[in-house]
Amino acid sequence: MDGFPVKMTEAVCLGASLTLSGICYYLYRKSRTTLDKLDDAPHFTIDGKLKDILKVTPGACLQYAVIEGAVHPVGEPLTSPFQKDFVGVLQKFMLREHRLVWNGLSRTWTDSERVLHQRVNAVPFVLVGSNETAVKVLCPLQASGVHMETTHEKFHQVNYGLGDIIGQYLSGEKLKGQLETEEMLKVRTDRITFHWNYCGHVCCCHSCYQALPHRRCPICRQDISRVVPLYHV
Repeated sequence: MDGFPVKMTEAVCLGASLTLSGICYYLYRKSRTTLDKLDDAPHFTIDGKLKDILKVTPGACLQYAVIEGAVHPVGEPLTSPFQKDFVGVLQKFMLREHRLVWNGLSRTWTDSERVLHQRVNAVPFVLVGSNETAVKVLCPLQASGVHMETTHEKFHQVNYGLGDIIGQYLSGEKLKGQLETEEMLKVRTDRITFHWNYCGHVCCCHSCYQALPHRRCPICRQDISRVVPLYHV
């Protein structure tokens, strides 16, 4: 009977380990299946044909599909307060605290990090195709793997006095400083002007369009009847 508690403990540990392994394997297979479906997902061009495909699809919904288009903010895009030339549709601010913590077992200082503040801004945007057909992005913040470009990064280092150094060794913690970052899903600041005059030529930026001596397309020389700004990532 003396060995029974040990065997029971081993059985409980083994059961917990098998359960945890099963859960991890299930999550892995689920993610792997999703990735395989995304790899095999059909690519569609944003045009009138996409509408026709949705009409004949049950529920007018494509479970996995890849579409590409120009990013066009609905309204004014977001502007970086650090880089005035950078505009985007997603913006993420983060302030992290970095400090060193004394590890008594290894007798070394180890890095530690925690988030002090985080804020995410977003504006509605659409993906525009070649013939002005648009797909509205409803939940960009729920997307995984969104490429956010770092537009600002600054480390605020802490200056120590003698009293601070003594206090750090007594407490076992050293504050290194705070890292301030900004990430954005950017659109280009040089807006490409789409001359919608039955020719559909995309041929100059907004500044060049303003400098044209005559409101005619530089390529086909037709009169310009409409101008639409496009934004590209």
